Amino acid sequence: RVAGSQKLSWSLVNAETQGAALAVECLKRLLAAESGEKKIDLDVNALPRPETEKTLKRLLDKNFPEGARILIHVDEHGKMLPLVPGREVESAAFRRGFLETLANAERVKVFATYTELP
Repeated sequence: RVAGSQKLSWSLVNAETQGAALAVECLKRLLAAESGEKKIDLDVNALPRPETEKTLKRLLDKNFPEGARILIHVDEHGKMLPLVPGREVESAAFRRGFLETLANAERVKVFATYTELP
């Protein structure tokens, strides 16, 4: 879940950008085997997606051998950002930015599940 979602920018472009930034931050924490606090505060001025995607590539290159294929399972993706009445489109854009950033990375396949309608 994203902490402080009321602080996020709700423009469509910014929502996707912030979703992309969350994808990288989550992967950083997973690869570092961090435990504990599950909420992540995002900067409302997240880097543009091309920069975020470069950061993701560096992270993957550092942590996985050349030629490795990476499967990422994103469970309950509809719950990563609380739904805000009247902001359903932006919330979907946030999730799209998160999922597309991971799925567009070379060597990565994303398996996303959600058990309830968002």
